Amino acid sequence: LIFLAQLVGWREVRLGDAKMAKLSQHANSIDNLLARFGENLTLCCLRALAGGAPQSTWPAYSDCLFCIMLQVITSAPSSVADPNSSLNAWLRAAMAEVTTRHVTQEITATVIR
Repeated sequence: LIFLAQLVGWREVRLGDAKMAKLSQHANSIDNLLARFGENLTLCCLRALAGGAPQSTWPAYSDCLFCIMLQVITSAPSSVADPNSSLNAWLRAAMAEVTTRHVTQEITATVIR
């Protein structure tokens, strides 16, 4: 997960010039893969954070989710306010799936209080 978070968020990681140049050469591939698998990655991270993974792995999942969101927002800043943007759609779909499968009535009642 840490590697995936760093790969997705490579533009924000402090690396040497040679490594940044190499990643820049493959930036389109990384962006295309994120566009293709971003929804599944978002869902995976949110499932884990909703209790689908051991608590000790939550920091890695939250970092990965943050890097996905940061990358999408940085690559298209004008889409943040757009409710139909890919990131908003990914988050809505993942939250709907996680809520129906992993959040019990007891958790819902506790969160609402």
